[in-house]
Amino acid sequence: MTKTESGKKYALIAAICYAVYAIYNIINRIIYVSNSEYATITVFNILFWIGMLGMAVALFMKNQKIVIAAAGVNALLGAYYIVSYFSLWNLCDFLAYASVVVFVALTLKGNDVVKKIWFVPAAVLLLGCVIGWITGGYFEFLSAAWKSMLVSIVEIVALLFVGMWVKEVVAPAEASPVNEYATFNPQSINSTPASSSAIGGADKLKMYMDLLESGTITQEEFDAKKKQILGL
Repeated sequence: MTKTESGKKYALIAAICYAVYAIYNIINRIIYVSNSEYATITVFNILFWIGMLGMAVALFMKNQKIVIAAAGVNALLGAYYIVSYFSLWNLCDFLAYASVVVFVALTLKGNDVVKKIWFVPAAVLLLGCVIGWITGGYFEFLSAAWKSMLVSIVEIVALLFVGMWVKEVVAPAEASPVNEYATFNPQSINSTPASSSAIGGADKLKMYMDLLESGTITQEEFDAKKKQILGL
């Protein structure tokens, strides 16, 4: 399997995980609101769903810029919750998605440092979840908390595959434009057979005329190449 095929597979798995995670949270919130007299669906709930569904869609499309936007929404929500209800869980959630934004932005610039630290978002979120599970007493009430823990693991797996996808899609840095005249070697005029070039005689003559006018080759060199092209 090629790197491109692997990257597509990782992105698809991550997209499915995010879709499952988002749908579960939407259904769970709707059920909770319908059974509670005071609970409502807030703007932050909607933004959270948009962020998670956005990750699913962006990864399904394998669109790095949309991934940055969706992860940015999740990072901003994490920042809001840090300010409003500070906890290490919220801090790790923010850092996980902020690192996704940074990592994907780096891939667009061809920076391959991501290949060495691609696992950081998933690792940070896992740390936050474990801290939250311990401080929240999840392990003491496992029979009631296992669903919530399992869903969090789905998100961690999603971030793990996002990192694996990002590692595979690091774009090569843009090469500097090459000046064909600057790299031309005048000595090659008499050493390269006319039949070895794929371009036609007229194109060759024009190219060497341009080289003559730019001073890259001399008149003698141009005349020699002209005779070779025309078979004189």
